[in-house]
Amino acid sequence: MQTTTLLPDVGATSVQVVEVEPGFVDAAVWGDELLTLRAAADGSGIVLRSETAGAEYPVDAPAGFASRCVGVVDDTLVIGGHAFVDGDPIDYQAGPDIVELLRHAGSEAVALASQPGIPEFEAHFYTPIELVASVIATQDLRRWTAADVSFTDGTGGSIAGVLERTGSLALDHFESSDTADSNYEARLLDARSALGGNAVYRSWTLPIDHGLIWGVASARWGDIVIVSDRHGTRAMDDRGRLAFELDDAAIYAVQPIDSEVGEVVAVGVLQESGIAETRLFQHGDEFMSIADALLVSHQVAQDIAMAAPVGKLGGVIVSPG
Repeated sequence: MQTTTLLPDVGATSVQVVEVEPGFVDAAVWGDELLTLRAAADGSGIVLRSETAGAEYPVDAPAGFASRCVGVVDDTLVIGGHAFVDGDPIDYQAGPDIVELLRHAGSEAVALASQPGIPEFEAHFYTPIELVASVIATQDLRRWTAADVSFTDGTGGSIAGVLERTGSLALDHFESSDTADSNYEARLLDARSALGGNAVYRSWTLPIDHGLIWGVASARWGDIVIVSDRHGTRAMDDRGRLAFELDDAAIYAVQPIDSEVGEVVAVGVLQESGIAETRLFQHGDEFMSIADALLVSHQVAQDIAMAAPVGKLGGVIVSPG
């Protein structure tokens, strides 16, 4: 895969370009290694592949854990996602026969009783599968610890991003823990508390209506959480300020940058016509669009950007500095 280095100057002392195979979930820098989070080739679980050293580190993840992101908080490498956990079984009783009930349905009784395929109710147990926000962490790539993040109000969630600058985790928050489509907001959790299983919220929330967190991005001046739902796509930084919003195109890349005019977010979008372009936002407002899809990569952390030609992400550029 060909990579591109069409990136703004982010003040790095050096830039190392690493060509990476597709299929990774997220990436992080650990020491002098670039690690990508992937499924193990033999289907046994997940691994961290060092794209710079050529090694693979197996991840000791609990059964039922689904990973979504990786990042570094202080001296700890954190993988976030959710665990599938059996909830409390529900006992469904059969009750009265449905035909008997329909006889008392008033003026609609005859029509309802004549419908084909009237179901037969049977007593049964149903065990819901709950989605529990979970993290696993290591300080040496050998020993791993796991924690489920509990919510006292019975809600559920999934960790969708590690915000390294602020030491936060981006959470898809489900009103019903066994229904992913009940996601009603994105929240920021204190990462250190979450590693201990405690949900400590930052003073920040971004409503979601039938959607999910699309991803996160980081710059020296802020962390950004991007949400995509039935109303479009919008992003908010960790200070609670709108970074950008659009409803007429699909996004494929986000690059926060420092520029001569201040804090700018460059967003790569694909229009309904199939044409890709770059839109520049400041303080939530679009102030310029560029008919060139190669000017934007996706900044997954302060020192990692992914880039590839024609707007397809795949390369990883490490900018230690």
